[in-house]
Amino acid sequence: MADCAAHLVDNVLPVAPYRQWTLSLPYDVRLRIGYDKQRVGDVLALFLRTVFSWQRLQARRAGIDKPLTGAVTLCQRYGSILQFTPHFHSWVPDGVFSQDGDGGVQFHRLPPPSDDDIDDLLLRVSTKVDKLLFADGDDAPPDDDAQAVLDDQAAAVKSPLQSSRFPWARTNDNQPKRPRCSFFEGYSLHADLAVHQKDRKKLERLLRYGLRPPFAQKRLSLTPDGKVRLKL
Repeated sequence: MADCAAHLVDNVLPVAPYRQWTLSLPYDVRLRIGYDKQRVGDVLALFLRTVFSWQRLQARRAGIDKPLTGAVTLCQRYGSILQFTPHFHSWVPDGVFSQDGDGGVQFHRLPPPSDDDIDDLLLRVSTKVDKLLFADGDDAPPDDDAQAVLDDQAAAVKSPLQSSRFPWARTNDNQPKRPRCSFFEGYSLHADLAVHQKDRKKLERLLRYGLRPPFAQKRLSLTPDGKVRLKL
């Protein structure tokens, strides 16, 4: 975890301001992609292409010719109470790159996305993902064994703690509106966390957070009767 974060900061991510784009998915989408790495990759590609397209449009409006984009994405598959919730943390430069006449690369900072931008981007992403995963309508009905597995998977992606004591476990529909944060039919997109280009230590800390396991080892213990206890 720490070594990977240090490698990304030291050797992969160029010096630039960065913004974290976090995409969360509705239950039915999690079930469709969670056990299929090809579909995970397809959904991630749709998401990043949508963000990159928006960035390139902003860059061309600012007079930047042939803008170049990129990102590093960390996919987390489980939440801290072991619910199955695959989602993406994408670290994207807060701007675009372009090549100069000598073959060098220059960075051009872009204005941060507005709340309306986030709403529009989430609508486009959700439409594309739904079309990719649900438009064909040719899925054969599962047999009894397969349906039992699907039922267990459906239970796994939902939080077992839907109460006011755990507000982070509520459904997206009840979440208050926050800056650069949008919810739509189970999808959510958050892009309000940004890091200054000079604050590489903070960037590394945040990457370590994204690379962490779903829970700390110290939260596990054995009960006297030999069962495993997970402390919340």
